Amino acid sequence: MIYFKDCRAKVWELTVEQNYTRANISTSEKDKDGNYINSSWNASFVGKAFEKSKKITRGDNINILSGKVNVRTYEKDGKKVYYTNVTIFDFDMANNKQSKAEAKEITNDQEMPW
Repeated sequence: MIYFKDCRAKVWELTVEQNYTRANISTSEKDKDGNYINSSWNASFVGKAFEKSKKITRGDNINILSGKVNVRTYEKDGKKVYYTNVTIFDFDMANNKQSKAEAKEITNDQEMPW
């Protein structure tokens, strides 16, 4: 498993369960030519992130403060199936849910993430 922090993602599908929320999220990065490379992930919101996830709606952007990536398995038709899961421990809503006063205004390209 790999632990990570400070990553932005877009949430597409959510299903709130009893102790966690299942979701489909996507992340993207620019390659050396400036083209976006997108990745889709299965995700689980647990711990602090579970209660906060109940306020997310489809299309929201989040800043993942801490999480991990691991490979999980299940059995289907007598065969092991492997899939990658992102477990999110904590996150904040990205600017789409912040008031304008809270959102940081970026005034020059030096502050942009690319």
